[in-house]
Amino acid sequence: MEERLLVKDQFLKYVNALESDDMNLLDEVLSKDVVLESTNYGNAIGLSNVKAKLKWQGVDINVSRYKIFNFVAFTENEVASQSAVVTALVGWKEETYLYYFNFGGYYLNDWTKEDGIWKIKHIRFNLDLEDGNSLFVKDWWNLIDYRYFEGIVRYPIISEVNNPWINIKNPESLGSEEEQVLDSYYRYSWGIDHGDFDLFQTCLADECYLFEREKPSNKEEIIAFMKYKRYKEAIMEHIWKIDSVEIKGNRAVLKTRRYEPHRMGTTKFNILNMYTDFYTGKFEYEFKKVNGKNYRDGGWKMISNRCVLSKVIGENTYDKSKFF
Repeated sequence: MEERLLVKDQFLKYVNALESDDMNLLDEVLSKDVVLESTNYGNAIGLSNVKAKLKWQGVDINVSRYKIFNFVAFTENEVASQSAVVTALVGWKEETYLYYFNFGGYYLNDWTKEDGIWKIKHIRFNLDLEDGNSLFVKDWWNLIDYRYFEGIVRYPIISEVNNPWINIKNPESLGSEEEQVLDSYYRYSWGIDHGDFDLFQTCLADECYLFEREKPSNKEEIIAFMKYKRYKEAIMEHIWKIDSVEIKGNRAVLKTRRYEPHRMGTTKFNILNMYTDFYTGKFEYEFKKVNGKNYRDGGWKMISNRCVLSKVIGENTYDKSKFF
């Protein structure tokens, strides 16, 4: 099995440990000297200290559903760098009512091999979205402070220094063309959300019909527009469910749904829809493949995007894979 898929399996164990609040599962995933940097849980060093920070300390819950989006992992020999967005719906379910708190954010993790097993040696997590009853984490978490860019004075993820595409110099090959298209797309999302427009531009063709404009835009125009969009908001989250990747020759079409559980207007979670995932729109992106030495000057480049449906849509995902 490819090493990045082994990392993916291990990260799923980490998320399962949080969902079940079984910290003993983390013994299989975290290194002994693991470091935790997070905006909500706080910081810690060492396995026992990190487990204590991650252990649920809020109001009692009997509902806990975690999901994983935008997963990226690169490996090189005995080290790996991995990122993902993890969202969670937690709360207390009674016979006719659900009290809930919804939250999520970006992970950026450094991994190392210990006795042949991938383990996290550095966790970076930023709380990027919250919705519902925050009393569930009162007097435990630090919530988002919207006065600050990224919601906090010191953001633990410094993309220009430690994003996965920088961290791993000679990564294991991604293999399929579909994976390479998704890699380009996740650079697009990551670059916007972390204000890293050097990384963002690596997914763009020299001319793009983005945001349904009638005339093509060059990279300078697109980056200027996205900087305006990005810096006027404290936090952005481009979280996607991947529906399909269709490849014909040197062209590819990616179909996605945007996941924004904190921005659904009057749609709220309740006892009837607690196992439904709501999406705020459907999108299509077109890519073309260009020649180049690496992802910066070659590979799959975005040439257009469009919104094909702008409304809240629901899908029942109970007992399906945690990866979206």
